Amino acid sequence: MAETVEQLKRRIDELRRNRTFTNERIDALNDAAWQLRYAEEPFALQLSNQALQLSACNEYGRGRAFALRNLGWLQVRTDQYKEAEQAFEESRQLFLDLQEDAALASAVNGLAISKQKLGNYEEALDACSVVLHLREKLNDLEGVASVLTSFGSTYFYTGD
Repeated sequence: MAETVEQLKRRIDELRRNRTFTNERIDALNDAAWQLRYAEEPFALQLSNQALQLSACNEYGRGRAFALRNLGWLQVRTDQYKEAEQAFEESRQLFLDLQEDAALASAVNGLAISKQKLGNYEEALDACSVVLHLREKLNDLEGVASVLTSFGSTYFYTGD
């Protein structure tokens, strides 16, 4: 984690006190939510929702894309797979438009997991193929290993 939980909270509080509604604030909210998604899940959810709302006010597509990606992952962690699938689908399209391949890979990976958990195994495998291509393109060996594990667990559920 690049910043400690306390540093992230101080940065968010400072932006809030300054009444900053710029894209910088939205990016900071999204960054903090992503970093806190495991350690402070309820706070990360709150930050993601704030980023989503502010993104709508600012018509900031990049901020919306990251907020939706973050919300999707938080929803996966709480077994809300249908909601996560919707968040990942929308963020996927936004990341495609923005040409943000690393974030796109993360969103599509979450989409694959959501589809697998919902029993849509063929769609999950299709999403895994997209993630594998993106991770290879990015030379992300850890991401490649992770998606190969997703392939394996999805095939396990199909019985193939």
